[in-house]
Amino acid sequence: MPPLEPLTEKHVLARTFYLLREVRGADGPTTLWVETGTKGDSGATTGVVIGAGDFARAWASGDNELALRTGINLVVYALTGTYKADQAHVKALLDRLERTR
Repeated sequence: MPPLEPLTEKHVLARTFYLLREVRGADGPTTLWVETGTKGDSGATTGVVIGAGDFARAWASGDNELALRTGINLVVYALTGTYKADQAHVKALLDRLERTR
């Protein structure tokens, strides 16, 4: 198991789709733990996300919007990694899009 640290607002997971100021589970705010060294613009993705929020129960009930937002961010992060932190290539990507029009 790699070293872990609490998820912060600077981690890509907290801003993948929704901007999360806090993580909510079935019983209210909770802490998610991610691999150390994967926050900010490091480009590294976490292979481990641990939390004690009983997220499956929160998602199944469907009335906890903040828990659903956390779940959506987890899925988008799992599928795309740190695309949102990779702003170094934005100009080249936009230039390429412009040429294909």
